[in-house]
Amino acid sequence: MRIGLDIDGVLLDTMKAYIKIYNHNYDEKRKVSDITDFHFGYILGLEDKEMYEIFEEINIKRIDLVDNSIPTIIDKWKSKGYTVDLITATSSKTIIKKYQRLKYLGVNFDNVHRVDGLKGEYAELYDLIIDDSPDQLDDILLHGGRAICYDQPWNRKWEGERIYSFSQLGGLWRWKNKQRKNLMKLVII
Repeated sequence: MRIGLDIDGVLLDTMKAYIKIYNHNYDEKRKVSDITDFHFGYILGLEDKEMYEIFEEINIKRIDLVDNSIPTIIDKWKSKGYTVDLITATSSKTIIKKYQRLKYLGVNFDNVHRVDGLKGEYAELYDLIIDDSPDQLDDILLHGGRAICYDQPWNRKWEGERIYSFSQLGGLWRWKNKQRKNLMKLVII
């Protein structure tokens, strides 16, 4: 099984760090739950340039995992022989630091793919891709992939397969084995 994972909002809690800087810079008291749209600049009253400048201020060495069970779940997948890759549209300026941060936090993965646009081109290469961006999820589905939404306030309107924690995917290997058994039944009949 091949699994693709997004970084920001799926593995790393980047928005929490973002909001902390935003609140400091603009003397606000926003919370992550206030970010109800993936294209959140308008919610905060920011122009694109201002929005991206805050991203550049984030100290990546201080970003936590979105879910503390992530390393354990991924290690379980890897022990079953699964390939776990990162597929991200994160900035080329920060990709290395985020990669290093994930390694430091115990997240093991095989490869990193950075894209400049949408991720649908990877749909056929993976059994499933977990992302938090409605645009990315739609593009993955459009290209025939299995897209799973990692629940965040900015993607609650997206309709499709969704998880609220990585522990929900701990039994993914059981799903794969059950799928194989059902396939065997279809072949035998």
